[in-house]
Amino acid sequence: MNLPPAALAAMLGNTLQAASPDFQVLPENWDTVMAFIECRHDWRRELPAFGTEWIWHGLDKPACECIIRNLGHKEDKAREIFQGILIMQEAALPLLNKGKKSNGR
Repeated sequence: MNLPPAALAAMLGNTLQAASPDFQVLPENWDTVMAFIECRHDWRRELPAFGTEWIWHGLDKPACECIIRNLGHKEDKAREIFQGILIMQEAALPLLNKGKKSNGR
C-alpha cells in the first residue's frame, strides 16, 4: 500500500504489531480490505515545488469505484465496501501527512 510499516501499524491499532507484517482481518471486513489494497496505486498526492515530501490528499474515488465493480461487487455490497474504504482513507491520511502543514485541501 506504499505505507511505511509504522504508519500501517498505527492505522490498524492493536491488530498489527510493528515487528510483524501479519494481522487479522475479520471475515466481514475482508472484501473491503482487499479492495483498499487494490486501490493502493490510486492515491492523489502532490510534491510541492519547494517541498521534499509528498502531500497526500486521498484516494481517487472514481478509480476506487471502478476497482470495486471490477472485483465483481454489486450495488449494496459495493456501497458498503466504498464506505469502508473511505473510513480507511480517513485513518491513513493523518499518518501519511504527519508533521506536514495543511495546505487547505
